[in-house]
Amino acid sequence: SSGINAEWPLRPGDIAQVTVVLVFLAAGIMTPMGLRNFIADNFIPFNQIMYIIIPIGFTGAIGLSILNIRLSYQSGTNRYNSFGEMMRPWVSYILFNFLCLTFPYFCQEDYLSNPRVWTIAYGFTFSNIVCRLMINQMSHTRCELIEPPIIPLFLAWFLAVVLQIAPATIITLYSVFSMFSFTHYCYVVVNDLCDHLNICAFSITSKRR
Repeated sequence: SSGINAEWPLRPGDIAQVTVVLVFLAAGIMTPMGLRNFIADNFIPFNQIMYIIIPIGFTGAIGLSILNIRLSYQSGTNRYNSFGEMMRPWVSYILFNFLCLTFPYFCQEDYLSNPRVWTIAYGFTFSNIVCRLMINQMSHTRCELIEPPIIPLFLAWFLAVVLQIAPATIITLYSVFSMFSFTHYCYVVVNDLCDHLNICAFSITSKRR
């Protein structure tokens, strides 16, 4: 559970959300290429920014996680009494990143031919895993050691990277599967919540018996 209290005027998560909105707003006004040229002309080349953002983001995420753990222990709101339980949600996340990041390394030509397909697969799988972890957190339930989205991702990775069976086709099929899988999971979660609370989705009125 989060240990950062309400005394902070703007939490790191809020800053990240505001930054994302501003970047998308600037890209919408200037076009992605225009924004990229603006940054390159007035600051530093865009590819160098990525080399800066990735390690800073990773370091910041780890630092904030450690801060949250420390504050939760101080406030007595931490629900994980052992290091193993505390690290349990990280297993699926680390496996997910390993599988996704090794695909473009071993299948460079297939990745460079259509990086958007790989990005879609990465984004929907990431959202699927994170949403499951959030549901576990909110419902006070123990998360799976290996989250279900990891299994089809591993199968796609094994076929494409290890067996080298049509990597471009495999990742395209998996990206479609990841979209439908995440959409189905969201539908099930919302439907279960509506049934539990006896309400209708997108409505504040109760269901009629």
